[in-house]
Amino acid sequence: MCDASNISVVFILSLINVCGLPTKLWNYNSTGTIYCVVAGDLDNDGFNDVVYGSNDGIITAIMSNGTQMWGFPTGSKIYVVYMKDVDKDGSLDVLAGDYDGKVYLLSNTGESIWNYSVGLCFAIYDIVVADIDYDGDNEVILASACDNVTVLDEDGNFVWGYNAGKDVSDVDIIDLGNDNKLEIVAGTGSGNVQSGEIILLNHTGSKLWDYSVGNDVCFSISVGDLNGDGIFDIATGSDEVGKIIAIKSNGSLLWEYSVSGDTSNPYGRGLTAVGDLDNDGENEVVGGAGAGDESVYVISSDGSLLWNYTTLGWVYSVYIADVYGDNKKEVIVGTAGTTPSNNTVYVFSSTGTLIGQFGCQDRVSHVYAEDIDNDGLDDVLAGSWDDNVYAYKFDYNDLFLEVANITFSKSHPKEGDNITITANICKEKGGEIKNVNVTFYADDVVIGSVLVDFGASNYVSASITWKVESGSTEIKVVIDPLNQIVESNETNNIVVKTIKADDSESFLRKYGPYILIAAAGLFIIVILAKR
Repeated sequence: MCDASNISVVFILSLINVCGLPTKLWNYNSTGTIYCVVAGDLDNDGFNDVVYGSNDGIITAIMSNGTQMWGFPTGSKIYVVYMKDVDKDGSLDVLAGDYDGKVYLLSNTGESIWNYSVGLCFAIYDIVVADIDYDGDNEVILASACDNVTVLDEDGNFVWGYNAGKDVSDVDIIDLGNDNKLEIVAGTGSGNVQSGEIILLNHTGSKLWDYSVGNDVCFSISVGDLNGDGIFDIATGSDEVGKIIAIKSNGSLLWEYSVSGDTSNPYGRGLTAVGDLDNDGENEVVGGAGAGDESVYVISSDGSLLWNYTTLGWVYSVYIADVYGDNKKEVIVGTAGTTPSNNTVYVFSSTGTLIGQFGCQDRVSHVYAEDIDNDGLDDVLAGSWDDNVYAYKFDYNDLFLEVANITFSKSHPKEGDNITITANICKEKGGEIKNVNVTFYADDVVIGSVLVDFGASNYVSASITWKVESGSTEIKVVIDPLNQIVESNETNNIVVKTIKADDSESFLRKYGPYILIAAAGLFIIVILAKR
């Protein structure tokens, strides 16, 4: 599902590093503002393709190399696109909903299979495909501004509809696990200030329960098990009330988390995503806030804050995916605002470390992830407002040390001397990295820690002062000891160099008097012997 508000450029960022300048894979010029972006392998060549809908009324498919596969004109703005093998012929199909309340099913080659109109109203907002009655055939579930949840069979025939009495902006699927059928979650309210609800319907369209969230719900339903009972719960954001809300599968409140600022702004509608970010067996909830807050929040399954990050714009879209292949999910955030600096795609680690970002020329309103270049890692799709499709890849960066990079202010210090130990840290390629931890050890005991920032230079120094100990000491320097930074090579971050105290003065101080006495005695003996 994607927001029906203004979107218009797609950027693909292969985020396989924490820094470094992106390499553009390709760009594709669109003839209209892009509202939604998805990806999947349409032509079964092993490479994922991109499909987007735009306000020029054309459903467009782009091959993984950035050239157009096909375009299907509809004559009306395309607000949502969705990909699934609806007819079970072994190839993905494309579903699209338009401004005039019509849904289209297209083949993987862009040919029309069927279309259906839900009525003369403003927009189909969301599409989900699932076999909700477990009869072996798919159903197509639609959310529309005609106040309806509409269910079609896979041939495009009407099955049933539910009138919610207000715009239905989002739909999703859960399984209560009690009847071998699937249930439909719907969020109501869109565009106007309305009393928003989350509604649960059974597979025949009967309402099981509803939950009022106090105001407009917009494009923000996500599902996942949050309380460990094996049944999906619902997470949502709500306009104006400024809350990220989790609702149990039985319709009761699980928890809610308040965010500050104006979440009624259309570019910060508390969009949510649910997933196990840190691979610990428990799901987290990701949500965003708009003007006055401009933050992304990650909430634990029990409703407590794990981390948040204040961006430079209204958080407009969030998505989670494993873009680094580390078996942990990263948080992808798109922001929007009135100046170029507000419009950014951010990628955060599961613990909230900013590991990549990309600025767009105009507002970012939809983010998505899929492996576009077939390198085994998800790339990031981002929608902006400037009528182009861009493909970008980020290369791995690396921080490293060598023995020659460790220097001492005195080459022959004495025990008890205070010396400066300096580590000159290298960065393989361009790009900004901030708050790099450099820790110093003496014989495996921590003697100091420094945070350094990389800017334009590929070199930076970290220094500490240390009192020299007797004998030989192994000085060890470690870059990023907690492995918070993703690098191409994690094995070159440790260097050990030995320093030895000059103990010659200590020897003379300790044994000098005895040597003098012995020398004097020897002198006397020699003199007496000569007599």
